[in-house]
Amino acid sequence: MQLFSHQQIGQLWLRRKSFALLADEMGLGKSAQIITASDALRPPKIIVLCPSIARFTWEREFEKFSLFSPSVELVLKRKQQLYDKRDVVVCSYDLLICPDIYYQLAAYRNTLLVLDESHFLKEPKSKRTQAVFGLKVDARTGLAARAAVCWAASGTPAPNYSHEFYSLLRAAKQVKCTYEAFQQRYTVTRQVRIGERRPVANKNQDQLRKLLHPIMLRRTKKEVFPDMPELIYSELPVDTSDANPIPYFPQKFLKGDTTGAKLKKEVTLADETLLEMLKELEDDPAAQVALLERDTKHNTTLQRYIGLCKIEAAAEWSEQFLMNNKDEKLVIFAIHRDVIESLRQRLRIFNPLIIYGGHSAEKKEKRRQYFMERYKHRIMICNIDAASTNIDLSAASNELFVEQKWSPYVNHQAAMRCHRLEVEKTVNAYFMSMRGTVDEAIARVMTRKLTEMTDIIEKPSIDERLGELL
Repeated sequence: MQLFSHQQIGQLWLRRKSFALLADEMGLGKSAQIITASDALRPPKIIVLCPSIARFTWEREFEKFSLFSPSVELVLKRKQQLYDKRDVVVCSYDLLICPDIYYQLAAYRNTLLVLDESHFLKEPKSKRTQAVFGLKVDARTGLAARAAVCWAASGTPAPNYSHEFYSLLRAAKQVKCTYEAFQQRYTVTRQVRIGERRPVANKNQDQLRKLLHPIMLRRTKKEVFPDMPELIYSELPVDTSDANPIPYFPQKFLKGDTTGAKLKKEVTLADETLLEMLKELEDDPAAQVALLERDTKHNTTLQRYIGLCKIEAAAEWSEQFLMNNKDEKLVIFAIHRDVIESLRQRLRIFNPLIIYGGHSAEKKEKRRQYFMERYKHRIMICNIDAASTNIDLSAASNELFVEQKWSPYVNHQAAMRCHRLEVEKTVNAYFMSMRGTVDEAIARVMTRKLTEMTDIIEKPSIDERLGELL
C-alpha cells in the first residue's frame, strides 16, 4: 500500500535506529511506518507488545502494509503455546507478565521488538516495564536485551509529566541516573502530605529535548497535512440546576438515603470547596493540576454525580443531533458504568453499542466493526480508558464527552479515534460541562496542561528532521 511522504521519511528514519521512539500524533500511521521499515530489516522474528485491544489492529496492519505477507500469531491466552515458525508474535502488555508467555518470548534472539503505546511502560517499577527493560530499566535484561532492534511508538509518550520519559531514555542509554534523580531534574514536585511528594510541573525542558532528539521523531497532523480537516474542540455548557441524578445513582452509594438529600449535600460541599480551591490557585496552574490529581473519595463521588446530572441533557442533545443529521453517527465518551448504562437506556432507539474496559479484545473489535459497517448502530458509547487508544471509530465525525478524565492527553487521545487520515470531514468534539460548577473550571485547567505537555515533544520541526535524512 502506498505510503504518505511523512511515512516514507519515518520508515527511513527508523531503519537507521537500533532504538527509536516514533512519537507522531495519533492517526498519522505509526504502524504503517514500523511495518514498512521492518520489511527492509527482515529480522528473524518480530515481537509486537501493545494494549489488548490493539492486537487485532496489528494483524490487519501487517496484512495491509507488509510486502512479504508474514504469518502473524496473536497471544490471546495466559498459557498459550507459541509456534516457532510464526514471523510475527503480537502480545498484550497484560499477558506479557504471565510467566508462561514471558519465557517463550524471552527465548527468541535478535528480534525486532515493537513497543506500541509505549507510555504503558512509563512506570519503571511496574512488572511490564521490568519485563521489557529489566529490573534496572537499562535494557541489559528483559526482552529488550534479547532484541537486535527496539522501536517504541506513542502519540503521547509522556501523558502527564517529563519524568515519564525516564524508562525509554534509560533503556536507550541516553541517561544513567536513577529515576529519582531524573524526576528531580526535569519535574517540579510539591509535598501533598507528610512523606509524600507529587509532580506538579515540568522544568529544564530544553535539556530534555536534547536528550530526546537522537531517539525521537515527532510530527503533528497540522504540520504534515496543513489542509487536513480539523479536529475542533467545543464547549457545551448545560444548565442542570433542575436535574435529578438520584434515579440513576447506584443504591450502594446512597446507603439508605432514598431521597438523595444527604448525598446532594455532600457533593454540593465538595463542589464548592474544590471550586474555591481552584480559584485560589488560579495563578498557579501546576498547583491546580496537583490538586485535581489527588482524586480523593469526595472528588470521585463528585465526578460520578456530575456525570449523572448530565444524563438527560446529553440524551436530549444526542437525540436532536441524530434526528437533524440522518446520515451521521455519534461517539459518546464517559467514565462511570452507571453513566454509560443510563445513556444506553435513554438512547436505545439508536441501537447504541457499548465498549467497557472489562470487555475482551475480541468483543471490543466485534462491536467496533458493527459500528463502522452497520447504519442501524448510530451511537457508540465508550469508556474513555477502554477506547482512547488503538481503535478506529472514524465512521463518526462527531463526539460528545459527557464526562472527561482529569488528564487532558487521555481526552485528546480519545477524541483522535474519529480523526484519522482517511477522514474527509471536520471532526467535532463537544465537551459537555455543568454551568457554574467545578466541571467548567476543570475544563480550563486541562486545556492549560495539554498546552504545556505539547510544547515538550513538538520540537524540532519536520524540516529539521528531514534535513538529517538527506
